[in-house]
Amino acid sequence: MERSHDVVVIGGGPVGGNTARLIAQEGYNTLLVEEHKHIGIPPHCAGLITPRVFDMLDLPKQYIIQNIVYGANIHPPKGKTLIIEGNKKQACVIDRILFDKKIIESAKKHGTEILLDYRAINITQNKIILENKKNKEKKAISYKLLIGADGANSRIRKLCKLSNPAETLVGVGAEVYSVNLNPHFVEIFIGNHVAPGFFAWVIPIDYSGERARVGLCVSRQNSPRVRQYFEKFLGKLESLKIIKKEKKHTITGGFIPLGVMQKTYASHTMLVGDAAAQVKPTSGGGIYTGLKCSEHCAVTALKALTNNAFSEKSLSGYQSGWMKDIGKELKKGMEIRNLFVKFSDKDIDKIIMAINKPPILKLISKYGDIDYPSKLLPHLITKPRLLAELSPLLIKKIFQSSFSLPGAGGM
Repeated sequence: MERSHDVVVIGGGPVGGNTARLIAQEGYNTLLVEEHKHIGIPPHCAGLITPRVFDMLDLPKQYIIQNIVYGANIHPPKGKTLIIEGNKKQACVIDRILFDKKIIESAKKHGTEILLDYRAINITQNKIILENKKNKEKKAISYKLLIGADGANSRIRKLCKLSNPAETLVGVGAEVYSVNLNPHFVEIFIGNHVAPGFFAWVIPIDYSGERARVGLCVSRQNSPRVRQYFEKFLGKLESLKIIKKEKKHTITGGFIPLGVMQKTYASHTMLVGDAAAQVKPTSGGGIYTGLKCSEHCAVTALKALTNNAFSEKSLSGYQSGWMKDIGKELKKGMEIRNLFVKFSDKDIDKIIMAINKPPILKLISKYGDIDYPSKLLPHLITKPRLLAELSPLLIKKIFQSSFSLPGAGGM
């Protein structure tokens, strides 16, 4: 069977769903294809977003939000815990499955056709070949515009021969019960012994602090041991009495792509969300950034459909649009990350010790922003004592990075 649509969106996550909605509500024949049988399942996300995400979507917050986070306890390899707290709402813990479903329901309400349990297997002459995962039935769908919102290991990116992200992290997590937490604080654990190349987390998912999402990410070179790191982390949480009595849990995994891609478009094609590595390098979060980019993707798509112009040149405005909006922040985030991965556990302890002072903590509580972490830096560099403590370490790591001295890289 062969069908035709103005736009085909591959990927039924929040970014793909929002992109499809924005296009379909303007009257264009839009198809959204999801490879899984059910929207949102399996979940691949810790489900922590900033409140501004809801400003971009018309969703029933009271059903989706499971908890509110006001601060974080950051645990260094050794030494005193860094406590970041404030009176303002820092983040919302969400029911990620329901979040995804509501976005797709909105896309459908605005005219998007939804096709589940099919995956893309080939592209030829503005036609995508889909295959049912269960019975192997194939469908040929012709399109004017194809949008890849199909995640970190994007099939569309590969089929269109667009370059891969600079780096991919490997993550694993689980939902656990019988935990002992302050429900309004996230627990963050950093250090090469816990999660080399990134960090580990415990996120309370109810107002009582009795259930939590526990997980960690590691750099790709450490991925063969990711399950070992995770089991060791669970043991550490038991010893700290954060987990009172571990019960059976279902482990889920996923990938986080990092690094601004120089080209997220091709003839008749655009990538958005994780497929385009539009992810915050400092936290691994991609919902806010992906949704921001979905708006630029939809604007470019609507312009192309209006003008019947789908060449690379016609779609290049998408790249410049999202780069101007969020791309610079992602680049700064990657610079911070590239410096962070060079630190040893001993270096991290020194940094935490230097930051763990009331004036600095006050600045972090006031100006810290999960979505825009670079906004904090101008306020920190106004503190001469902090600079005096950290400058030798930072200069050494930057120097090593710039000249690729032996031993540079830390891990």
